[in-house]
Amino acid sequence: MHEKLTHPGRSLLRAARMAFMLMCICIGSISASAAPGAMKNISGNVIDVEGEPVIGATVTVKGTSTACSTDIDGNYTIKAAEGQTLVVTYIGCHPEEAVVGASDVINFALRTNAEALDEVVVVGYGTVKKKDLTGAVGAVNGDKMVERHTTQLSSALQGAMSGVQVLRTAGGPSAGASSIRVRGVTTMGTSDPLILVDGVPEDNIDNINANDVESISVLKDAASAAIYGARAAAGVVLITTKRANEKDLKVSYNFEYGLEMPAAQPKNVGPRRWMEMVNELSYNDNPAGGWNQLYTQDEVEN
Repeated sequence: MHEKLTHPGRSLLRAARMAFMLMCICIGSISASAAPGAMKNISGNVIDVEGEPVIGATVTVKGTSTACSTDIDGNYTIKAAEGQTLVVTYIGCHPEEAVVGASDVINFALRTNAEALDEVVVVGYGTVKKKDLTGAVGAVNGDKMVERHTTQLSSALQGAMSGVQVLRTAGGPSAGASSIRVRGVTTMGTSDPLILVDGVPEDNIDNINANDVESISVLKDAASAAIYGARAAAGVVLITTKRANEKDLKVSYNFEYGLEMPAAQPKNVGPRRWMEMVNELSYNDNPAGGWNQLYTQDEVEN
């Protein structure tokens, strides 16, 4: 027979049971909060600062490899659990994050990242970031051309970028380049590169004032022919001129001058000695004609 428990013993047993139940409830609550929530479909829309849908933006579940891209309307659908973070990235925009909550719809508005738009070079009839470029392109700022203090833009281009050969046959201060070679000698009848000023062909690069140049880009590989045709076989020089800013008035004046002086002045003989030397030269060529073949003795003495 079981021994009957006294009143204090029954109270102690009851307290132990309640403590055990409370411990189980606490452990279950902690486990439930630590365990990840159930996966569900999260959808939404991605737009830019102007309210236009962003096509091809990448939506990623932070810390995982789960990702998707927005469609032509800027919509996306991805699987994620409550508490996880969605990250949206796009070229030229700041990344945006949002934590998944009870709602199944999360929309994003991307902000333009101005710093990511630096180092833009001209390619064809548009622009592209230099780090994303696959072709051989050289670029130089227009201010670098002005700092060279040359009267001809072709002379300022000499030595400004690799792969561009500027040849000069004269050494005078006002002498321009005799030829510009980007891809060497071609078989297209001319080896001069195609020069475009704001998209308009130009035959002589020296017709452009260096102070009006914003930037110069040179397309050096054969891929430029796919844009400009056979005329780009020898390379393309793209010149972008400066543009005025709205509500910005600036007047500047720059004056430069140069002096051309010989290194040394030759010493000349007098008129009498010069006439004697001419007669002597004629006598050496034709002794039979006598000594005074061009000037008589009276002309030399008087």
